[in-house]
Amino acid sequence: MADGGTATFKPTAFDKVFNFDGGVTYTDNTTEAKTISGTPFTLLADSNDYLYLGLDHKFATVYFDIANALVATGQALVSQYWNGSTWTTLTVTDNTTIFTTDGTITFTAPSDWATTSVSSQTKYWVRFGITYSGLTTAPTAYSVSPTTGTRLSLYAQSGDVTPAFSVTDYGRVGGLYFVDNDDVNYGIDPAGISNFGGYSLKITGGALLAYDSGLVGIGNQTPVGKLDVLGQVTGKALTILNELGDQAIFTASASGVTKFVINNDGSIRLATDIASTTNTQEGTIFYDNDSAGSAATDHLFLRGSDSAWHRIALDMTKYSSTAANITNQSYIQVAHNQNTNDLSLTGWFYDTITSLWKSITDRFATIKRALDNENNPEFTQKKKVSSVGLQYNKDSTGSGSDGAIT
Repeated sequence: MADGGTATFKPTAFDKVFNFDGGVTYTDNTTEAKTISGTPFTLLADSNDYLYLGLDHKFATVYFDIANALVATGQALVSQYWNGSTWTTLTVTDNTTIFTTDGTITFTAPSDWATTSVSSQTKYWVRFGITYSGLTTAPTAYSVSPTTGTRLSLYAQSGDVTPAFSVTDYGRVGGLYFVDNDDVNYGIDPAGISNFGGYSLKITGGALLAYDSGLVGIGNQTPVGKLDVLGQVTGKALTILNELGDQAIFTASASGVTKFVINNDGSIRLATDIASTTNTQEGTIFYDNDSAGSAATDHLFLRGSDSAWHRIALDMTKYSSTAANITNQSYIQVAHNQNTNDLSLTGWFYDTITSLWKSITDRFATIKRALDNENNPEFTQKKKVSSVGLQYNKDSTGSGSDGAIT
């Protein structure tokens, strides 16, 4: 306990940690072995190496925080202790799977374990080595200590074997569940059992709730979906997605197959893997991929209020004023009114003098002529002759204000 009321807990550490290269060199890694951060150090570079761990008293646990796992073939762990006259085999339980994962190597301290001098340091020593048929990656570690990796354990009862609260070497906090003083407003229940209503995560007033089933509610205490958002924000959308990179803003999938995408530029992409849909609600839109009605072009369909599918044409030909299809410099434009289902036709020609596109309009003439002579008194008998024709009038073909083909 330091001045100011600060309590400090530090785990035990090995007095000395050496890497021996099998020749004459001992590399002192004691400082690195005591710290969780920094540059990892090599445990064993090859089959000639030994890792020596020494304390001034007997111990039974070694914890390895592995940085780079051993990658080898035909590997085996060598574990030894000094029995007073020679290095002899130490029976261990290896929870690191030969330095491939974080964990402990534990053993029962031998009764004949004796001190000896290693690199001029007299301690109780154990040493580890590896044998293998092929080595790809030598193991490295952030730290090695005579601990279990847990730095603090609190038990609810003296007979319990599982701590109610614990802190690991990386500061990970473990507990049955965590709540406010009233055990009501908020809490975290990693086990997802019946604490504070069965929520695995709860924040004051139900602002955020998560059930062990995986249902999450924001502003909703009874979520029915994986994410269920309820509420209102004055002047803002209920949900805001802001993609700061160049990826899609939103993607929706079914069983891993993309069905709907809002792209970064605001364009929308529908599923392209369906030939028809069983959804028949009015307003449903789907992209048909089996070339219905065309041998080359798929179509977009809209479900109308008449309980029928209406194709939104994607295959109508569109020409430009320089298209080879109209090199004769004249064409007929056909327009379809989808509301009235009417067709209208407009003739266009290009005036090379004015460099304007001009439309040909219908000309109607009604001829009303009185047939009168001396045998047919005026206005006593009449005959009307009517005709309709299309007549080109070079002085009345428009100004070209309708524009060229687009």
